[in-house]
Amino acid sequence: MKSKVAFVTGASRVTGKAIALELAKEGYDVGVTYMGYREGADDAVRQMEAMGRKGKAYYADTGNVEDTQAMLESFYEEFGHIDVMVCNTGITKYVDFLTASRDVYDYIFNTNIRGSYFCGQSAAQNMVKNGVKGVIVNISSIHAKSLWPGDTLYATTKSALCRLTEAQALELAPHGIRAVCVAPGAVYMGGYDENELKQARYEWMNTKIPLRRYVSAEEIGQAVAYLVSEKAAYITGQVILVDGGLAM
Repeated sequence: MKSKVAFVTGASRVTGKAIALELAKEGYDVGVTYMGYREGADDAVRQMEAMGRKGKAYYADTGNVEDTQAMLESFYEEFGHIDVMVCNTGITKYVDFLTASRDVYDYIFNTNIRGSYFCGQSAAQNMVKNGVKGVIVNISSIHAKSLWPGDTLYATTKSALCRLTEAQALELAPHGIRAVCVAPGAVYMGGYDENELKQARYEWMNTKIPLRRYVSAEEIGQAVAYLVSEKAAYITGQVILVDGGLAM
């Protein structure tokens, strides 16, 4: 019996890492990517192996489509196939509309949209080739639904991921492939981003979130694990907000 296989981009820390580990708990062998924090990706692999699962970390700038495609082909060859692709890599950057440069525009769009589009395409092609009824998961953001100052680039890319998910679901349904989108709210960053200013922001945001707390990365991972499971086999083309009611 073949193992279930997943791939998670941007999985060296916080949300991506939590998603990869949750999928490993559910019995998946998992490939993960990193850019500037290899230690986090290697730690995720160690934790997967401790669960008895196979894991492997790959360097990838997903905005560089040619290099990423070559990396994915190597992954398919080693792992045999793919059941789940999680397009998590994203750049969170707020830029004033009046001063945004073309370089910043290209940087954000290449990673948040171009990278996700072609990672999803590559996975879907492999699924069709191998007759796998898999799932593509795009990680968007509450910024696709609610705006903050400086959001013209980031929010636009996250909104596009929601629409991309719907289009993928429509086109891939004849192959039995589902596409879903998870839009996290305010995610608690833990030890990765702690300082007095951030702590003050946590306290302020907690007064705005109806459930009065940030979402944990592990909860995002659990949402993804549910959506790719057979329990969610009739869910496709949907954007699931995991935000504690913040978008309201």
